[in-house]
Amino acid sequence: MSDIKISIIIPCYNREDYIEECLRSVISQTYQNKEILLIDNESTDQSLEIAKKIQTEHPEIIIEECPNIYAHSWQDPVEKGISISTGEYFTIVGSDDLMEPTYIENVMKYIAVNPEKISFFQSPMIGIDENGAEVGEVLSHSYKDLEEFKEQLFLKQPVNTPTVIYKTKLFYEGVIKWESEEYLGAIDYDSFFRIAHHGHFIYPARNWLGYYYRWNQSQLTWVMHQQEQNYDEKIQNYWRSCWNSSDT
Repeated sequence: MSDIKISIIIPCYNREDYIEECLRSVISQTYQNKEILLIDNESTDQSLEIAKKIQTEHPEIIIEECPNIYAHSWQDPVEKGISISTGEYFTIVGSDDLMEPTYIENVMKYIAVNPEKISFFQSPMIGIDENGAEVGEVLSHSYKDLEEFKEQLFLKQPVNTPTVIYKTKLFYEGVIKWESEEYLGAIDYDSFFRIAHHGHFIYPARNWLGYYYRWNQSQLTWVMHQQEQNYDEKIQNYWRSCWNSSDT
């Protein structure tokens, strides 16, 4: 299992209150064959300075910077991270989120069962508040095959985005693609339609494996809910039209 390398990409923009806790939870992962890439997206607070201070203790952390071109989107820092990554798989960790030390190890146990078949993977997550206290129920999704996954895509966002593990080569093949000019912070939702369009299935784990998702008013999910444009509806309409036309 340890011969499968995973790149943990942390896009960061103005997360000085959470970035140290996030980084240390990633550093503490028990899974050995990993690389940690923090990509700062022109933070105007102390996020980058905090990350660089931690890097002096843990020089294995790779820190890069990239321009903040798209508002409310992590596309640029993530693509920068992918461009310098060396993992067979990658995952995008929220810079305000946390993981149990065994989280990546738990995930890779699933993938190692059949890495040729499992190109995408997701797991349940537990919400936490700004102070790290657990809130609400475990957030999970369930579907048995690609067709049911497609059906659910038109009803809701059936994927816990921060927990998704992606096979890196599929980014270069165009299966994984984000469209910030069209969808801003809703790019993940559109990308899951695209993945399904290419015939791929995001395998869902039934059990919680160790990911904590932090709810706070500055997070992308809340910001997107305040936008006048209904991006979910726009995305659904596009793919409904696309798939209906391909059926005729």
